[in-house]
Amino acid sequence: MHLSSSFKDSLVVLSAVFLLIISRLLSSLVYLVIQPNYYLTMHTILETFSIVVSLTISFQCIILYPYTKSDRRLFLGILFLLVGLFDMMHTLSYKGMPFFGLSITGERATYFWLIARTTQAIGLVLYILNRSPRKKVILTFGLTYLLTVCFIIIKLGHLLPPMLNKAGGVTGLKIVAEYIICSLDIIAAIFLWSTKFLNDREESKYLIYALFLMLFSEFTFTFYKNVYDIDSFFGHVFKVIGYSFLLRSILVSNVKIPFIREIISKHNFDKVFQFAPVGLAILEKSTHEFLEVNESFRNYFKIPLGDIIGKTLLEIGLSEHEWHKVIKLIQETNYGVLESKNLEIVLNSKENIAVLISIGTINFNHKECFLCSFTDITKQKRLQESLRMSEERLLKVFKSSPSMISIVRKSDNSLIDVNDQFLSKRGFLLEEVIGKTLIDLGFPQKEYNDLLDLLKNRGFITNYETKMAKKDGLKGSILVSGESVNINGEEYIIFSTSDITELKRLQAEIFHLDRLNLVAQMAAGIGHEIRNPMTTVRGYLQLLGVKPEYSSQKSIFELMISELDRANSIISEFLSLARTKKAELELQNLNDILNNLYPLLEADTFNQNKQIEFVPGTIPDILINKKEITQLVLNLTRNGLEAMKERGRLRITTISEMDHVVLTVEDEGCGISNEDLAKLGTPFFTTKDYGTGLGIATCFKIAQNHQAKIDIDSGSQGTKFTITFPLPLELMAGNQKAV
Repeated sequence: MHLSSSFKDSLVVLSAVFLLIISRLLSSLVYLVIQPNYYLTMHTILETFSIVVSLTISFQCIILYPYTKSDRRLFLGILFLLVGLFDMMHTLSYKGMPFFGLSITGERATYFWLIARTTQAIGLVLYILNRSPRKKVILTFGLTYLLTVCFIIIKLGHLLPPMLNKAGGVTGLKIVAEYIICSLDIIAAIFLWSTKFLNDREESKYLIYALFLMLFSEFTFTFYKNVYDIDSFFGHVFKVIGYSFLLRSILVSNVKIPFIREIISKHNFDKVFQFAPVGLAILEKSTHEFLEVNESFRNYFKIPLGDIIGKTLLEIGLSEHEWHKVIKLIQETNYGVLESKNLEIVLNSKENIAVLISIGTINFNHKECFLCSFTDITKQKRLQESLRMSEERLLKVFKSSPSMISIVRKSDNSLIDVNDQFLSKRGFLLEEVIGKTLIDLGFPQKEYNDLLDLLKNRGFITNYETKMAKKDGLKGSILVSGESVNINGEEYIIFSTSDITELKRLQAEIFHLDRLNLVAQMAAGIGHEIRNPMTTVRGYLQLLGVKPEYSSQKSIFELMISELDRANSIISEFLSLARTKKAELELQNLNDILNNLYPLLEADTFNQNKQIEFVPGTIPDILINKKEITQLVLNLTRNGLEAMKERGRLRITTISEMDHVVLTVEDEGCGISNEDLAKLGTPFFTTKDYGTGLGIATCFKIAQNHQAKIDIDSGSQGTKFTITFPLPLELMAGNQKAV
């Protein structure tokens, strides 16, 4: 019947327990004193075994220290070196041994024994608790401890209290010392059992068996009556059996476990090597020939294994140019260093494959070799190139977008990038923008907070209308859209802004034109129907006014006629707005028309105790209608005079700018409010008590007929109307040639 190793070990320990119990129960029957010569021989043999075990453990731990770098293992080695040396001194100084003249009483041998067992017990407790000191402390303390103990016992042993009585049995002090050692062994066993400090159960099991057997040994040494009796012999036997288990524990720790790990490591290396998704190859360091390759490597080259082993990369299809690159990389590789390089290599001269080559040095079959990994990164490089091109396209879209795009860091609302359109429209340089907030650049605080609230609630913004100032302070209307995005783990906001200032202006013009068209439709409907009856009534009123019998009513008739004339002038203004026939434009000078009008304007100004100034500039002839321009100037100047107090000044100027002629009419009145300014030019809108609200509307109609543009700038110091007329095409072409 086959018995397991664990069962046999347990059986040995139980047998020792049984032997200890029997020896105690039948002590009177089995007790005997062995002949000193025979006992000394057996004692020397048993102790020699213990010494050999101690030194074997010591040399294993010390010799392996350069590889393990474990201070704990070194501590164990020095510990058993001391124990072995103390046991050797115990053996040589045993009572009856012919050495040193120290074996007359056996006291020194007993002290060496107790020192050895105490050192061993305390050392194992520290080893199990992993409380070993550093290398320097271990070596210094070990040497000092050895010399001190040997000096005290050998030179001063006669001064030490006796451990044996005159009959050769143990004293009370000896028994107490043995119980202390037993207690330390029990403590070591308890710590070993509770802390599970060892990684291997087999090592732990052997160490526990050793501790129990050494505990039995120490316990036996508390009751022997003679150094040569059977109890002393059993104590040494228990110690030898315990040391056999101790040796097995250390062998498991220092030899078996590392060996098994080496086997497992090699097996795992083979599995990883063969089934790795990248190509792996082992090259001999001196010849650069292949010793081993995996399947992925063979798939790269499409070559059977037999055609690779023993050959170099150059011999299996690598181009000579790329081979020199690999050789250079190999020459630059130091032992234990892993380096990575990107190499474009040609495999089988069929296709270009981008390969990432990594090279490191290893020991393979007791040879210094290179471990090379070959990773196919062709798809990765194509993806990187595709990503690079995609990023370039996105950057071009970002930079060249017709919308103003800005990227804002959410944490501090600072701008991290803007596109060219943003800089162009707002009038800033890039360095003036980066790191600033939109509020710093003229975005209203309240509207920006509203944008952030919308983003928080909806996650996006679409066509939020507001105003934003440019660098020069001028404000314009904008539409803002935005969305939160995560870039590299940080939250940002991308704003897309469209400048709709011109669009809003065009919408306002269209609104005015729509109102003018409405007036035109009304005028067309009522102008002729009302004007003819009014002419008849006016004629009869004039006839009645010249008759003598109605002379008393003449003033009433004149008032009625003046009111009819006023109504007729309103209808005339209606009809001028309603005129669909295109005005006939002639090439003439605007200054000539203004010079002709100036006496009339001067008279009106003088009658109102106000001043007028005309500053004509040098301007070219333009296509205009004299009658309509006269009406436009009269409407604007009379509005300006009515807006000013006495002694106010009205200023009229003309200048030439590039491809335009500019007429300005500027008064020193109280200005127009922003609310009224937005409605200016709307038919029937007036702030005067007796106004019709058609004068400015007529001016806009006349400007439209001349393809001119009216701009109004009003403040507390007065109002300025600027009318910009285009030059004829032939004059514009001439200006371009001159430039």
